[in-house]
Amino acid sequence: MTQLQFLLNDRPVGLSDVGASDTLLDHLRLVRRLTGTKEGCAEGDCGACTVLSGRLTPDGLVYEPVNACIRLLAACHATHIVTIEHLRGPQDGAQDGAGDGSGGGPAETGDAQMPALGVGGRAVGLHPVQQAMVDHHASQCGFCTPGIVMALYGLWMADPDADARAIEVALQGNICRCTGYEPIIRAALAAGAAGGQAQDALTLERGSVTRALAAMRHGGRVTLSRGAVGAGPGAAPGASQSGDPGAGRGMGRNGGDDAGRNADRNADRNTDPGTLRADPLGAGTPDAGPPHAGPLHAGTDRAIIPCDTDDLAQALLAEPQATLVAGATDVGLWVTKFMRDISPAIFIGHLMKEIAVTDDMLELGAGVTYSEAAPLIARHIPEAHDYWLRIGGWQVRNMGTIGANIANGSPIGDTPPLLIALGARIVLRRGDVRRTLALEDFFLDYGRQDRAPGEFVERILVPLRPTARSGARAGTDSGADAAPGPRTLIAAYKITKRRDSDITAVAAGFCLQVHGGIITEARLAFGGMAATPKRAAGAEAALRGQPFTQASFEAAARAVDGDFQPLSDMRASAAYRATVARNLFRRFWLEQGAGADPDRPVRLNHAVPQALRQAVAAEAPPFPGAEAPPSLKAGE
Repeated sequence: MTQLQFLLNDRPVGLSDVGASDTLLDHLRLVRRLTGTKEGCAEGDCGACTVLSGRLTPDGLVYEPVNACIRLLAACHATHIVTIEHLRGPQDGAQDGAGDGSGGGPAETGDAQMPALGVGGRAVGLHPVQQAMVDHHASQCGFCTPGIVMALYGLWMADPDADARAIEVALQGNICRCTGYEPIIRAALAAGAAGGQAQDALTLERGSVTRALAAMRHGGRVTLSRGAVGAGPGAAPGASQSGDPGAGRGMGRNGGDDAGRNADRNADRNTDPGTLRADPLGAGTPDAGPPHAGPLHAGTDRAIIPCDTDDLAQALLAEPQATLVAGATDVGLWVTKFMRDISPAIFIGHLMKEIAVTDDMLELGAGVTYSEAAPLIARHIPEAHDYWLRIGGWQVRNMGTIGANIANGSPIGDTPPLLIALGARIVLRRGDVRRTLALEDFFLDYGRQDRAPGEFVERILVPLRPTARSGARAGTDSGADAAPGPRTLIAAYKITKRRDSDITAVAAGFCLQVHGGIITEARLAFGGMAATPKRAAGAEAALRGQPFTQASFEAAARAVDGDFQPLSDMRASAAYRATVARNLFRRFWLEQGAGADPDRPVRLNHAVPQALRQAVAAEAPPFPGAEAPPSLKAGE
């Protein structure tokens, strides 16, 4: 199959002239003229480019907010992309059950005929999320507003009763620099209270969309190609523009200079985009969009979309130097920031989604996203749930995969420290041959992993320890001495400049077993402290066999200095990182030890609400030496 197929709002799209590093955002804005989706940071941080991506899962059709700026176009195969232009008010006169494909013809919106996808009725007014944003004055300059609306739309559909905390989590990946988040949160709460999900277009279209996406998934492997558009004079087809011969292992625009790329964009701007299709979804020929600028090197920029994991194994054997693209939360920046060439690229974000849970093991396919794994983390490793929700923003968690976070080999990857501490192993596959490796042994040096050409991470095996979910602390009377066996204490820490959607300065995973008041085993792993995620062998030795006391953790804090020689960079200095590593042992003791005081919580998100409640009751500043905010001052 040589055509990329997906749904864009209310129409099917079929494209053959697609390069490996073409982005969804460029396609929306430059080709389709859907300019409601904005470009802000071009790295998946600000959320201005947020769209919904609908895909088929074992549980049915699921819509998730994603960042269009780093969503590569080839990754959209067999998905439903929904932009801000598709939002509209409830369907007036819509038929119950119309989502099964029955019902009337196209509904008119403005001057364009837009297919109702089998739904009778006419759109009336703004969408409830949009109306709530207006009613609660939740937009000022408006640049971030479409992205915020789309994120809240995704939440409104998935969790109609979302509270303020859930709304804050949903907005982690959306930056608003002028309005402030209080009116936005009020708007989100009001939209939830308004309801209307049953009359929403995505609900009424569900049957038609499901059938259309299912049909797209049965075409076998998809192979796409386009010339290296934008390659500068003398540039070899597919050549990296970074000067790094290994740069092509990742991301990048079609190896070219700014002049060439801008010329390509101008050609798109001068192309008549045509009119919206009036056919119901699935009828007629998929819309190929306006013609693309002519390729400079026809067929040299290639994207491969395997139909299943076996097909991936064969494709990678044939193209062992290909770039594997899962969620593109890192590879996307190779394209948008470094202009790297990633061709040929094999897109795998739709593969390896298997999840299995036994009494002692959590088995995750490498393609499981952070969001897909989140309920399992909350259920089986609840100590790490807060940590998990600090991996990027919601959009990034919907795109990024655990396997790619490991395979990337970054020293500041979020999942390896925790997984190494838990004793995780990975399954590597090359063709039909598989091998299992301890995760800590996978990382050899900076930019080097124990992975042969043509080999890929297929699964992650995470040991589960039921004793870790017991409620008693190790040092209390109801803790280790009363327990029938060793108690497992788990913690995960991420230190960043801002709390949400930020790159790690230091990450740590702790997993200790305590029996009879003695630390019988300790696995401690850090990220951001060395060239790779790495265990703290000296600190582990300082704890192993010692009593579960504050003195033991002070000794480990001193020992960790000998485990690492951190570097200074824009995220943190070496001295800061070393200090943080020592202090995390003290924090772990304060949280887990016999001295842990539930009335004096260590975690800020637990401490602040309690301090504010006490301050309101006492009409006093919430913290010693702090001036009370106006809302807490006496008489107000």
